[in-house]
Amino acid sequence: MYDAIIIGARCAGATTAMLLANKGYSVVALDRASFPSDTISTHIIKYPGVNQLQKWELLDEVVATNAPPLNQARSHFGDFLLSGTAPPEDGIPMIAPRRTVLDELLVDAAREAGAEIREEFVVRELLTEDDRIVGIKGQPKGGSPVTVRARFVIGAGGKNSLVARTVDPDTTKHHPPAAFYYYTYWAGLPDTGLEFHWRPGHFVLSIPTNDDLTCLVVGRPIDKQASFATDIESNYHEALQIAPDLADRVTGREPDEPYLGMAVPNYLRKPFGPGWALVGDAGLCMDPLKGHGISDAFCDAELLTNAIDAGFSDNEPLPQALDRYEQQRNTRKAGYFKRNWKASHLEGWDDPATLNLRAALRENQDQADLWAGTIAFSVAFDEFYSSEFVENAIESAA
Repeated sequence: MYDAIIIGARCAGATTAMLLANKGYSVVALDRASFPSDTISTHIIKYPGVNQLQKWELLDEVVATNAPPLNQARSHFGDFLLSGTAPPEDGIPMIAPRRTVLDELLVDAAREAGAEIREEFVVRELLTEDDRIVGIKGQPKGGSPVTVRARFVIGAGGKNSLVARTVDPDTTKHHPPAAFYYYTYWAGLPDTGLEFHWRPGHFVLSIPTNDDLTCLVVGRPIDKQASFATDIESNYHEALQIAPDLADRVTGREPDEPYLGMAVPNYLRKPFGPGWALVGDAGLCMDPLKGHGISDAFCDAELLTNAIDAGFSDNEPLPQALDRYEQQRNTRKAGYFKRNWKASHLEGWDDPATLNLRAALRENQDQADLWAGTIAFSVAFDEFYSSEFVENAIESAA
């Protein structure tokens, strides 16, 4: 019997497996995919996640995959293009690797830590005894059905987590998707860093990633999704027109990969119960507009690991430790959840206060650099928006 079974072995699952194995626990992580393989993703690893990778001594490996550092942020709200140099924390830049690269790297790190990883393994159902989850039933590709038991079962399967669907946890916050997004990859575009273009009802994002590829994302309000899907290629290029320079770079060209689409619900679920826990998108999911998902998965993996370790080592009752995990997760994301949901409606960016603030930033490069880090990279968000500079800029717009 294992100490922990983890269903899902990507960002949340692989890191949880690695961290638990590093603490000496017997862990098996199960995933229906094989690695390397791709999954729909925002790519961006924000500063909290980059700092986690640094702490786990994995950042150099991610950087070595040739994903370019994200040092520059550019934005256009319909007034003018504003550029800033994002201030890296402790000299560490953000990065946006392909998931084909990142997930395999994390799976390898989990194996090196002593975790067992079973790829191409489909979990069919959870085992329950006396209202407690005690294991799983599943089947490896080409093999016979098996039963695996553990002291604890962790759902890391994202929005479609089997654990979440089975236990049906309380959901304290829930909003349906307000926007949808399509993206694909283009080779050989100039590296201009993260580039955001915002208009009411329109969003375009450019993300440099591995192998000289740029991920170009377009976003529209959810009520436009059905009509957009009738001709994805044409509507994608039409949506790019709010960013003429980006649109011109890809006009007449074929993308390097198929178009991928997503519309993501927003929810906050209770992340634990008798014999089970949720980590990553299985427990907390937000619209991908601001790219928090990977960093959230890393942070929550560590919080959950610490809680399980405290309970398994008898330092405190496990339910108490898991309750602390939930509170830490909720406290960390409370403000972002609300702001992200509001922003995902793709409106309100052209109000006079915002445009006046941008005009003031245009004349003050130091503040523009700080703004770039704040908007694009979520550095010191609250501190920046309560600063005297911002207050004076907005006041002058009244």
